[in-house]
Amino acid sequence: MSQDFQELQNEELTQALESLLLPRLKGILASRGKSHCMRVADLDSGLMVVLTRSLRQEVPEAQVFILNGNGQNTDNPDLYISSTKLIELRNPLPDGSLRPPLLVFLPSNLQTNAEDSFNVASFEEISLADVYQQLVQNLIQQIPTPLQGYVKEIFSYLTQQKWRWANPVAQARFLQTAVINEIAGDTLGAALYELGLVPDFHLFDEPTTTNLRIHKNLESMQKLTLNLEKSILGRVLDLELAEKLVQKRLTECLVEVGVEDPYLWTRQVVLNRKNWDISFDKWKFLEDICPDKISVEILGIGLNFVKNEEINQSLQCLIGQQVLVPKEQKKLKVEFKVDPHPCQIDGLDHFTVQIMTQDGCTVGGTKKVKGWKTKSSNKSVTLDKLDKFEFDEGWHFVRILPWTENDDPIPLAEPDNSSTLAQVKPYESELFYVLPDAEIDEEPPLRVIPQEISLEHAKLRLQFKAIAEHRDPNTVTLKDVVWAEKSSKNRSATQEVKSGSSFG
Repeated sequence: MSQDFQELQNEELTQALESLLLPRLKGILASRGKSHCMRVADLDSGLMVVLTRSLRQEVPEAQVFILNGNGQNTDNPDLYISSTKLIELRNPLPDGSLRPPLLVFLPSNLQTNAEDSFNVASFEEISLADVYQQLVQNLIQQIPTPLQGYVKEIFSYLTQQKWRWANPVAQARFLQTAVINEIAGDTLGAALYELGLVPDFHLFDEPTTTNLRIHKNLESMQKLTLNLEKSILGRVLDLELAEKLVQKRLTECLVEVGVEDPYLWTRQVVLNRKNWDISFDKWKFLEDICPDKISVEILGIGLNFVKNEEINQSLQCLIGQQVLVPKEQKKLKVEFKVDPHPCQIDGLDHFTVQIMTQDGCTVGGTKKVKGWKTKSSNKSVTLDKLDKFEFDEGWHFVRILPWTENDDPIPLAEPDNSSTLAQVKPYESELFYVLPDAEIDEEPPLRVIPQEISLEHAKLRLQFKAIAEHRDPNTVTLKDVVWAEKSSKNRSATQEVKSGSSFG
């Protein structure tokens, strides 16, 4: 980090959520008839206030309130309503006419004696539980394409591990924090405190180790947070950090801030510059967390290049590129080599072979290849049933990664980019274009073999061709003659040779 980090303000997240919820609630209110009652529960108090004001402005004919079970709110009294008044607004007017549709926001931890009067039997429940997931999906699209796949994998892993500080709300805050800090690899790593992890300024410096760093980060946070029977010093010692200074500084920070809520102390690592020396990229462990790096190189994927003479119109714009038409080619034979040999790599259990979109999303299933003991360092694997994959038209590639038995990634050796212009990593194939709905059924053009009415005519034609190409026509001479048997069917490639000859 070369500059100060900006912390996400609640108002900024509220604004992002309002942009998603306001159109949805406005549409619901506009579609409901008179006297229809609705309730929305468990939104943040600030968000409820913003939505109530905006909805009153956007749909002035509707009734929109926040329920206050403990008397009128002194900050925004016009927005709040008591349970008694709410029951009154639910019923028709004294003259029997129906009131406008009513929407009420119910705060969490609501305390009121009239809950039965606005339960789901009399009030339609409007669920907005998916709003944070929707915001996460929108924010992911703002991440640089090469990093999107890694962020999705981080969320998936933390969810699988049931890390409660990485729920959808935390994921949205994490992404929004990175956005307001000019989203990039270092700002994403710095924003990890929103997920209850230690900020890591170099998380994406070497993408092949990103998942391993996240796994180790979570493992460390579990030791610090969940070992309740141990002192703070005891928990830090359990990390087995190699550098005593980092160990000392981390202990001092945890004693000062506390360790039970990881969000509280991890945010101090970023917001207080004096704590940058204990960010996760400074943590070195006694047990080397990175196995020896290995090299994986894809040699081929069994696809042909579109040739210059291609006559199929759907392929002419892809001349010189590799193309996959799943309806025609249902298998890919992927060949790769590993250095050193798999049996010499400590901890290696298997490789994964995946088809990826250009933006880093997986397509179809993952093929596992167990480490092998045969002499060759090369391996072939077939990806089949490609016609069953849900391809979108566009550019794809094949990626091969090595893993331990516990599904921890093994770091891969990166090429020296200073000595080559190639952008393709050796463990990723060249890009190929997928045409999921195409059918290539044109027959290839037949090669026309010139025929002459006599041997002398053939000789003269070749001599004139030699003159046109500035060659000596006398070099065209008869060498031998080949006779082919005639058949009622097309001549085959195994026609019997009666006698040999040709021009030379």
